[in-house]
Amino acid sequence: NLAALWKLPVIYVIENNEYAMGTHQSRSSAGDPLVKRADGYDMAGITANGNDVDDVREKMWDAVQLARTESLPSLVEVKTYRYRGHSMSDPGNYRTKEEIAERKKESEPISLFKERLYKEKALTEKQYEEIEKEAVAEAEDAIAFAESSPEPEVSTVFEDIFAPEDQIAEFRPPIGS
Repeated sequence: NLAALWKLPVIYVIENNEYAMGTHQSRSSAGDPLVKRADGYDMAGITANGNDVDDVREKMWDAVQLARTESLPSLVEVKTYRYRGHSMSDPGNYRTKEEIAERKKESEPISLFKERLYKEKALTEKQYEEIEKEAVAEAEDAIAFAESSPEPEVSTVFEDIFAPEDQIAEFRPPIGS
């Protein structure tokens, strides 16, 4: 409410993956789509297909423009699907293997984007295989680095959590403007 009242350039993002822990959205939230919640605060409500990188980029750009040019808040509901459990302790038994397989077939983001690039002749299978090989190597290097690094000092736990005040001030419009 205050973001709209004070015209704050804030973007609220709802990552709607259909599940809150093990509970489907239809059993935990009245009102669909969730983006309608923006109406109650007199702010823009934007929906993005979270499985389509270009749609997310386009819709987030719309929200960024509202924040930058009009100093207005917005709510972006990014609709996607959670393919795994909520955490390591959540085996995801509340969904069938068939449901997950069907959703992956229909809407897995990397596969959708890859297929679109193939269709547009912007990517070949050979190029994709090389990119995938490089990405796996980079991830493995990062894991090895993390595992071989010393534990951080307890005294550093609160470092780099917030930007310095002078950096924040330059983006903060005067209240009431």
